[in-house]
Amino acid sequence: AKAAAEEKICCHALWLEKRILFAGLGSGAIAVWKRSPHESAGHVDSRPTWLLGHTGAIKSLILMHHLGLEQDGCLLLSCSADRTIRIWDPMAREGKKACVQTLRDHGGTVTCISFAGGLLFSASTDRTI
Repeated sequence: AKAAAEEKICCHALWLEKRILFAGLGSGAIAVWKRSPHESAGHVDSRPTWLLGHTGAIKSLILMHHLGLEQDGCLLLSCSADRTIRIWDPMAREGKKACVQTLRDHGGTVTCISFAGGLLFSASTDRTI
């Protein structure tokens, strides 16, 4: 699986149960490769779908599994140099509708995120958590 030429891959996340690989790129895009359960062991879609919305490099991607979520019980969270955290529905059929919420409270690059005990934690170059 290759990202667009010249794209820097900054981070990735794997949803093993659904056979989906997410890659956060330096451009702010998130590439999504899906592998069909009917494909041969070595085959991955050569053309990713795209989650677009960030305007700075993706710094971290995490999958948030939570019992209270509908259907697949999973959301993708991304943080970026654009000072935002975005929450995505990774199963959305249209990439434009995949971003379900944008969080904008940091004054600097959001460098990392984690989810535990029903709480989202983030850290930033603005020296806040």
